[in-house]
Amino acid sequence: MDVSSRQWEAIRRDVATAGERFAALVEAAAADRRATKHWSVADTAAHVATLTDVDVVITRAYPEPAFSLPEVHEQWRRTTVDRVDLLNDAVMRSFPERNPGTLAARIRADCAAMLDATRSVDPSSPLPWLGSSTLTMAGLFAHIVNEFHIHGRDIARAAGLPHAIPPAEAAPFFEVFFVGLVRDGYGHLLDTPKPLPDVRVTVAFESRHTRPVALLLADNVVRVAEPGTRPDARVTYDPVVFNLMLFGRVSPVRAALTGGIRVGGPRPWLLPAFMRKVRCPK
Repeated sequence: MDVSSRQWEAIRRDVATAGERFAALVEAAAADRRATKHWSVADTAAHVATLTDVDVVITRAYPEPAFSLPEVHEQWRRTTVDRVDLLNDAVMRSFPERNPGTLAARIRADCAAMLDATRSVDPSSPLPWLGSSTLTMAGLFAHIVNEFHIHGRDIARAAGLPHAIPPAEAAPFFEVFFVGLVRDGYGHLLDTPKPLPDVRVTVAFESRHTRPVALLLADNVVRVAEPGTRPDARVTYDPVVFNLMLFGRVSPVRAALTGGIRVGGPRPWLLPAFMRKVRCPK
């Protein structure tokens, strides 16, 4: 699943395009409008600004973040997808800015800095990331594009503004970011204290916007399955619907009824056990 130069250039363009779309939504929406259960539009924009600010540090575009992180460094290293909300709360307390214009300008500047700093960088360059995981440069870019999509949708829905996510922009989140994490090492991110079924299950993922890939869950560890491995379940998906479902914005039932997700294979009933391990923050 190497990233081609063409795909890397497309993801770089997506950072600029999706970042500008998000910044424009922040400027257009009422700052105090409730965007999620816990965050206003301004809070949501601040959250995304903390992510872009950390990303420019990771890409070495800026020498240090605009807010202080020493008190959450260990939390960053040990976090899991189920505890990212606690990390977000800690980071948000260190970032008091809530002016929409200032936040939009910061996000635009961060995107420009990321792109400028990585003009000659190998997209497969490994980077340290959340939960002691290893992420590639291309994966980092695909991740922030998805953040623009998910939280842009939150703001747009709150403000009654249009917000279309192009499937080609959404596709690299799973193919480049998530599969890349599984391949290169997801650290503690998928750890959970909850008991998980002792199953061995292979799930094939297919989309008209991505290359086919299969993931294997065995002994509570997820890895990329060897080519030719017979899948137990097969998921055919629209990248936009799939990403929204992974982050709890669309229910699995709605995703299935609208045709955004189709499940098949000889043992599709094993998919829920697989998804208890392979999950994203809600």
